[in-house]
Amino acid sequence: MNRLYVYIKALLSALFIFLIVTSAIAQPKKFGHINVHDFSSYDSKYDSSASAIVLFVKGNVEFDSDYNCILEYHKRIKILNDDGFKYGDIEIPEFKDLDQDVYSIKATTYTLLENGRIEETKLGRRDIFDTEVRDDLVLKKFTMPRLSPGVIIEYSYKKKLGSPFNLRNWKFHDYIPVQWSEIDMIIPNSLSYQMIFKGKDSLFIKNIEKRAGVVNNVRTQRFQLAKKELPPVEDLPYLINRDDHLSELFMQLKTVRIPGMNPRNYFKSWENIARELNDRGDFGKQKPDGAIRDKVEELVSNEMTELQKVESIYNYMVNHFKWNRFYRLVTEKGIRDTFRDKGGSTGDLNFLLIEMLREAGVKANPGLLSTRDNGTVMTEYPLVTQFNMLVAVVEIGNGAFIVDVSSGDRSIRFPHPEILYRNAFVIREDDSYGWLTTVPIDNTYRRMSMEYSLADSSRISMTIQSNLKGAYSEQIRQEVKSLNFNSYWENEFSELPGLEVDSSDFENLENLSENVSYQTSFSFDKDESLSLDQDVIYFQPFLLKKLEENPFKKPDRQFPIEFPFPSSEQLMVRVEIPEGYVIEEVPETKQIMLPNGGGYYRFMSSISDSVLTFVSTTNIAAVYYPTEEYSAIKELFQAKVDATNATVVLKKEGSE
Repeated sequence: MNRLYVYIKALLSALFIFLIVTSAIAQPKKFGHINVHDFSSYDSKYDSSASAIVLFVKGNVEFDSDYNCILEYHKRIKILNDDGFKYGDIEIPEFKDLDQDVYSIKATTYTLLENGRIEETKLGRRDIFDTEVRDDLVLKKFTMPRLSPGVIIEYSYKKKLGSPFNLRNWKFHDYIPVQWSEIDMIIPNSLSYQMIFKGKDSLFIKNIEKRAGVVNNVRTQRFQLAKKELPPVEDLPYLINRDDHLSELFMQLKTVRIPGMNPRNYFKSWENIARELNDRGDFGKQKPDGAIRDKVEELVSNEMTELQKVESIYNYMVNHFKWNRFYRLVTEKGIRDTFRDKGGSTGDLNFLLIEMLREAGVKANPGLLSTRDNGTVMTEYPLVTQFNMLVAVVEIGNGAFIVDVSSGDRSIRFPHPEILYRNAFVIREDDSYGWLTTVPIDNTYRRMSMEYSLADSSRISMTIQSNLKGAYSEQIRQEVKSLNFNSYWENEFSELPGLEVDSSDFENLENLSENVSYQTSFSFDKDESLSLDQDVIYFQPFLLKKLEENPFKKPDRQFPIEFPFPSSEQLMVRVEIPEGYVIEEVPETKQIMLPNGGGYYRFMSSISDSVLTFVSTTNIAAVYYPTEEYSAIKELFQAKVDATNATVVLKKEGSE
């Protein structure tokens, strides 16, 4: 009996401790229900690593008798320091064309006083402002009152979202830590949604009740989904799109079965989407007219290979057409008006390109993709709303590649980085479809040599030569386009005192199929520390091409490292040392290898007569590196910082 009593007592104690630990997480409470414990109900580690923390955020979704979707939003945040004040600036969008309305706004700031009392400061109605962004969009804006480190802010509102199509997605993560995030939806059985989950974090609560109530004499279901203790998802260096790493719930309306109306199905398969788009006049029904056919006949010949035909038509469009900066999946003008106006959206330009290529006998089809800024496409879910851009997909032999007129002055062999390594949904004329990952045909490298002498008493004369391929070629084409050659270097090295550009020459800026190369010579005033009357001279040989700081500063990282493209860079520096000086100290050779053949950094130095030579080589062999390799990537870049900022010591002969 005593043993049983001891066992039960221990079990109850353990249960009590579990409940205390669990309750420490700030789960949703009613607005205004706050106590002293709430000011410390978070992990204290965030006090030094975050500017604020979301104690909880909850959304309640219901439908009114007209099947309008109503969201009630409630959020509570602890402000940890001055940088967290920005989370007290609130903006709530209202889209007028969707018949949206925001109302019942409440907001309060809570301050814990020294005597343990909680002081409340409420937002006044006059402190809420409407800002019209455009005709169809108004922002409800307000700033939480009495912001200071340590306060808790809380706000809530109701928002009429509009029709069932407008049920918004729910993002569980934030830029700051989130202790609790919950969405609670009561949906009539007459509305059926496809729920799509994105993210690696598991749900803490997943509760589905079949009979949660009645709307319009129709039974409802309740869906309660919650996650807890979520780390912040920040805009980190070499994280292409933070939204790709959020835990998120997508809601896509599938079917509507309202009593007295015929059932409607809105959820399509990829086959349905391909067929329906091909049937649209602004997508699959575009045909060239005589003017377009005449231009194609002028640009291509029977003697050309298919690739040469593609390059000829593409180069013509790049040089004569202008992108209006709008991403579109269809052509708004039609290809005939686009040809006449010499400009348009991605849909206009690339549909014209597709039809001109087809007219030339090249197999080309439209491809839908999502740019890096727009996020990664989930191919398992047939949602055309995931895409934001149309491109041309060219098939030659057994290969296929993407061409995009809106990318500007760049080779077809290396598309704009914004559309690299994305899944393109390719729609063929016979309504079949496929997927193509956009990869560059060319690799990317930069070979550069920099030569100069310290022998002159007052100035440094320098020569730089470089050969560029892939992304580096395309980058410098864009930069030099609007400047003359000398002006480019005057702009590039504007911080150099007394800069004088003696000569500058670029090759293949206009020839998009070839690598860009350049050579320039210039001089500038010597720094006083390099004066030849010094017994000891200290200088950093890489001068203009140093990596100033490591982009990877955090001690650890919870998200992968994503480079825009694989690349290789070699920089050689040759320095002539002045007569009468000897080399006292040079940086050491070093090498850092990434795991799994992921790349390397090498630094070497050599001495020949009065010339010092340094070679810095960086190789990034992949675009994606898992979190486990963060420390190795960080070490590689730190080695490059150390090497390119290292100091050489010269000593005058005979000096002590």
